[in-house]
Amino acid sequence: MDPQSEISGSPTAWNGITLTMPDNWIPAAIEQRYLLFSRNSHPALEIKWHRVSDSNSLPKKEGDIIRQLKRMKGFSTEKSAVTDQWRSITDVLQPLLEVQPFSHAKGSGAICIHSPSKTILVLQVHAPIDQYTDVIRQVLASLTVTNTDEPVTFSMFGLRCALPAGSTLVRHSFKPGEFVLELQSGASTICITRLGPANVVLEGKPFRRWLHSTYDLPLENFHKDKSILPTGAKKRYHWEHVEEPSFMKRLFRSSMLGKQQHIRGAAWIVESQNKLITVQIRSNAPISSPFLESICNHVEVD
Repeated sequence: MDPQSEISGSPTAWNGITLTMPDNWIPAAIEQRYLLFSRNSHPALEIKWHRVSDSNSLPKKEGDIIRQLKRMKGFSTEKSAVTDQWRSITDVLQPLLEVQPFSHAKGSGAICIHSPSKTILVLQVHAPIDQYTDVIRQVLASLTVTNTDEPVTFSMFGLRCALPAGSTLVRHSFKPGEFVLELQSGASTICITRLGPANVVLEGKPFRRWLHSTYDLPLENFHKDKSILPTGAKKRYHWEHVEEPSFMKRLFRSSMLGKQQHIRGAAWIVESQNKLITVQIRSNAPISSPFLESICNHVEVD
């Protein structure tokens, strides 16, 4: 499969999968491992995926999924029930994925297994296949699944980033003008925020004072970077801090609650996009400057 399929649109990446969607197929629902794209306010493509702890668990997970899918009216994986057209379209998913096409009363789908990453996906197409055969084929041809030793990428709503291999999405938030991703990477919690328009977010405050009030740290903690500037940024600030546990948390000193929290962060404004980006890392262990830079270097907006 060619992830650079010639399709009008841009790559969408979310928590382990990447695919290129037409510009007018937009994300309508997003969960940790679930995406629903709609076209003209109607469902077009639905993807849900699971990762298991070891490859031996894949057959059991597949069986569980099939039992759930059988609740749909008319569900069948029989060759006679799946149209040649849909079977031909799903052929583009091979050999990267093991594919089991299925049909049901309201559409078509496929159960797909990516053994290297121990991932099982369920695809359902809601758009009329007869009308969008070429588009659907190209969308599926662009699908890739991240291996466990590869960076975890995100590309959604104008924010693109790549996090260390093994990072796990723990929280995401979409609000008007605000997009937040929070991931766990080893002992570190990484929070990436895209805010905009930047001039509205700042409310007339100097950038440094806005950081001071937002993160509730002393003003002198925020230092202007002079040598490291992300693409499109005219200035950047960084900060570091060690947060002592509260009295109540110290009662649990043997647990994570009773330990110091090391904090290191950076923030900048992408002038051409009028977007404000923040990256903050928290950990029970000291955080190196190169680790922060490795995250910041892979955060972009458009």
